[in-house]
Amino acid sequence: MALIAVAGAICAACLGDAAAGALSPAHALHAGLMIYAWGILLPAGTIVARYFKVTRDQDFPRETDNRFWWTWHRLFQTLGMMLATTGALVMHAAGSSGFASWHSRIGASVLLLGWLQIAAALLRGTMGGPTDTTLRGDHYDMTPRRLIFEALHKPIGWITLGLAAAALASGVVLADAPELVMMALGLIIGAHLLAIFQFAHGGRWVDTYRALWGHPAPARKPSMEARVTMSTPDQSGSIS
Repeated sequence: MALIAVAGAICAACLGDAAAGALSPAHALHAGLMIYAWGILLPAGTIVARYFKVTRDQDFPRETDNRFWWTWHRLFQTLGMMLATTGALVMHAAGSSGFASWHSRIGASVLLLGWLQIAAALLRGTMGGPTDTTLRGDHYDMTPRRLIFEALHKPIGWITLGLAAAALASGVVLADAPELVMMALGLIIGAHLLAIFQFAHGGRWVDTYRALWGHPAPARKPSMEARVTMSTPDQSGSIS
């Protein structure tokens, strides 16, 4: 994952340099930051949260609650949003025309949705379960609060990335940037889509609840004793 961050920084810098001939320094910096944030970091953070809750070197379901995905998801999403916000502030400082174009309107909507996602994550509720300090928790009990969070957070995240891709493409067209920038952007988006396809068909997805505790979420809230019994992982199930 660290290699993704480094490679993304190099890629964004190169694209910024490539666009510099057609753009002002502020626009080139804006482009580089947005491509790095919405084209590299934020999609990578979403993919790792979706498909790396269980890693290949993990003895699942004997070993559960692997924090690999949690660490990198938070890092990539937080850093990505900070860079995206910096990119927006760069244009504001340069005296951008605000919301005069569809690109700026879509971009502002994407930025707002991104920060709302982070705010929603802070309101996801308590965890609970055998690995927490207390057994009861919003996630372990799958309370209405947690159900609402999961129903909104995940689909809105993917929708935000789709709008971000549209904002990036419209920005390249609006700036009349070199074809190299458009081609590179297409390759970046295509690489993410290919990774999603491969991970989805390779059986990489594991439900968050099962990844944390080794068993599916109960359809109905069980008794305290039943939850303790369920906390012992069974021996079935593996990840390819």
